[in-house]
Amino acid sequence: MTSAERPTLSPWWFLAAVGLGIGCFMLAAGWTGPGMDSSLVPALIALIQGGSLAALWLAMALGLGCAVQRFLLPGACERWSVRWALGIACALVLDNVLGSLGVLSVLGGAVGWATIAGGALLLLRERPHAMPGIGEGPFEPRDWSRAWRRNRSWAAAPAVAVLLLAACSPPGWLWSTEFGGYDALSYHLQLPREWLVLGRVEPLEHNVYSFLPSFVESAYLHLMVLRGRAQETAVACQLQHAGLTLIAAWLAGAVARRWWTEGEDDGLVAASAATVAVLATGWTIVVGSLAYNEMAVAVLLGGALVLLREDRDGPARQGIALGAVVGAACGAKLTAVGFVALPLAAASLALDPGRSLRLAGWVCGAAMATLAPWLLRNAFAVGNPVFPFLTSLLGAGTWTAEQAQVFAHAHAPNGSWGHRLVRLWNQFLRFGVGANPDPGEPWRPLWGLLPWLGTLTAVVSVRRAPAGTRRSIAALLAMVLLQIAFWLGATHLQSRFLVPAVIPLAALFGLGMARIQPREDHRRFADGAAVLVILGWSMGPLFIYRDERGGAPSAAIGHEDAFDGSLEAIAIEHAAPSERTGIVAAASPAFVMNHLLPADARVLLVGDATPWRYRGAFAYQTVWDRGPLSAAVRAAPDDPSSWIAALRNAGFTHLAVETAMLDRWRQSGWLDPVLTPERLRALVDRTTIVHRSPTGRLVLALP
Repeated sequence: MTSAERPTLSPWWFLAAVGLGIGCFMLAAGWTGPGMDSSLVPALIALIQGGSLAALWLAMALGLGCAVQRFLLPGACERWSVRWALGIACALVLDNVLGSLGVLSVLGGAVGWATIAGGALLLLRERPHAMPGIGEGPFEPRDWSRAWRRNRSWAAAPAVAVLLLAACSPPGWLWSTEFGGYDALSYHLQLPREWLVLGRVEPLEHNVYSFLPSFVESAYLHLMVLRGRAQETAVACQLQHAGLTLIAAWLAGAVARRWWTEGEDDGLVAASAATVAVLATGWTIVVGSLAYNEMAVAVLLGGALVLLREDRDGPARQGIALGAVVGAACGAKLTAVGFVALPLAAASLALDPGRSLRLAGWVCGAAMATLAPWLLRNAFAVGNPVFPFLTSLLGAGTWTAEQAQVFAHAHAPNGSWGHRLVRLWNQFLRFGVGANPDPGEPWRPLWGLLPWLGTLTAVVSVRRAPAGTRRSIAALLAMVLLQIAFWLGATHLQSRFLVPAVIPLAALFGLGMARIQPREDHRRFADGAAVLVILGWSMGPLFIYRDERGGAPSAAIGHEDAFDGSLEAIAIEHAAPSERTGIVAAASPAFVMNHLLPADARVLLVGDATPWRYRGAFAYQTVWDRGPLSAAVRAAPDDPSSWIAALRNAGFTHLAVETAMLDRWRQSGWLDPVLTPERLRALVDRTTIVHRSPTGRLVLALP
């Protein structure tokens, strides 16, 4: 069947899918638990308030991308895909540079607003007829009516509904596999909050993650500057990341379409299938609805794969564009070195070895220039531009050799290669299916069918494919294999770390679907059946969402006061005197920190590295860093009174000790060895217990 013969679908399919997505949003918003009202209205308010800030940032990014594409790659075929990739890269770098210089928040945030306005003006310069629709390249038909009838990406509407609804929940509520978004509370959101107060992006000795490039966290800082208050910007940051998720799905479709070599209509089928595959994958929805950084990597990987085919403007221009995008991906998350840069090099070699060599120098130079703000920031701070890595060669900064060794060991794979392959099977190929091999770890079907469908459809269809399509499939398969190899050899083997593989796997699935040629008399039936299948697939995230929080995943939307202790304070105020003791005894850490302690209290957190919702004066450190208590104990290992005196001299009035987390860190071999249970008990014996939670958390008043 030629591309011109591929059947079209009635517009009613599109309307039905969109209606289903809206229905899923309304249905899931009602999952708030017995006796609770639907969260539909609070969710819509959160979408409008937080989504407007996120949309402004994305518009700025697209405007920057338009300007850079016109200057650097005027001959690009996939113009809007290239613009998104270059724009996101430029926006991330710009925020990081301005944040590092300390000018993003000056004049009450005027510079932050000026960058938004500048990007928006660049976008508005585009002629109305040039705005993105189906597209304008040779693989994007100009006939909108015919193209929309062949586009199936709207079948992802149910998954999009779940993505946006989940992003409206306050951080800390979803998801169970992420322990409530622990990483967001400890650094993705917490670091921008601290930088907002400091007025600049800078390394912080108490939080080693501030020494990472932090490109995405700088973008979150930008949103906080626009809003003016960090905690009120959390949902906007999540919606910004959700927006990046949608762009990543768009770009996965662009990869499938651009790498398809057999006709534009079948290319649209490939693009639609790839887009749906990204959004129907559970991990995409989970990480995409949190204030994480994975989907920025996915966007830039998809953009880089599109740029590999944009060779009209010469190797220098193409190489600079590729290098900027790859460098920004590494700036978003350093593991992109192995999940983006190296696999992309392999794909480039598989497509055209000669051109790859001509591109290499330009790519490397542009990537290093993109990462320069981070490298210089770290070099000035601790002497090691890539701290906390390569500490044995470039120095450990403020760390001891023991700290560097513990950090490196904790972030490296453990066990034999046989054990690692078993982890690959469990964490990737059958994640969440069947019995959990380790009941202490998350186990949800978040990969679903993608690892299998992505590879099997491509392998089955490659036999009779033309040479160009075979090269495309081989290059994408090589990428996936290298990503898996990096995961096995350089990470601590968690399922989420393979999320960048969503892009090449989805593109492979799209190419495989485009190769499927049903018999003449079965074409329309097969096309309709395929739509029903992918529509059903995109319903998967809805069922995953339904199982969160005991079947009430939407209960927290619009209820931030349930997380900062305000509701407990109101309950105590209206409770009978006989009930108040019980409420206080079961109170959350946020209530104790924000409402129970005196206003002039200065608290040292020990074992608590997620202070996102705490107000007042406090200090904390991650498990990898050493805080004031460790320093005091080291100075006088057997004298608890001197520890208390040292903490008092440092200005602390209270300690908050998270005993359960300390035990977990100790069992993992991560905790500072001087903080033994015996020493902590000796400290408790010499202080006054202000609050003891049911989980064993102690708040101590220093004498």
